[in-house]
Amino acid sequence: MHPVLTLLELGDVVVPIGSWGACLCLAIAVGAALSLRQARRLGLDLGACIAAQGLVVAGAFAGAAALHAAAQLARTGSVAVALTHAGLALWGGVIGGALALFFAARPLGLDALPWIDNSVPALAAAHAIGRVGCFLGGCCHGGAWHGAFAVTYAPALAGAEALVPRHP
Repeated sequence: MHPVLTLLELGDVVVPIGSWGACLCLAIAVGAALSLRQARRLGLDLGACIAAQGLVVAGAFAGAAALHAAAQLARTGSVAVALTHAGLALWGGVIGGALALFFAARPLGLDALPWIDNSVPALAAAHAIGRVGCFLGGCCHGGAWHGAFAVTYAPALAGAEALVPRHP
């Protein structure tokens, strides 16, 4: 689809700005803003919530990278492949973020359960934005489908599956 949104020229260096990375940043910002809005409504300490969100994002990235590496190791049996083929796995991010919040809530003085309960729509919105990034980047090809909203990826993005109409 559109894996590179634009090219940023910094002197002699050209840096591609990817659609997946841009959507991931937007997803984190939207999810955090909506979650903080819920924290304010619940009367929670916003400073503690912001600190917790930072830890949750770090835990989510660590968990997502770890689960992806474990999946690559299970798929290939090669530690070298697992360590060199970077990627992120959604459920690893969920687990890592949840663990980070579990360990951070008490020291920060947060009652995390009501906040989590009220922040589920924020997480869903963030996940939806991230999935748009996957779609634009061409990393998640979806399933074969011949309906009205089917997309055919370029061969460079989808390999042998390029000519099969798909729905993400």
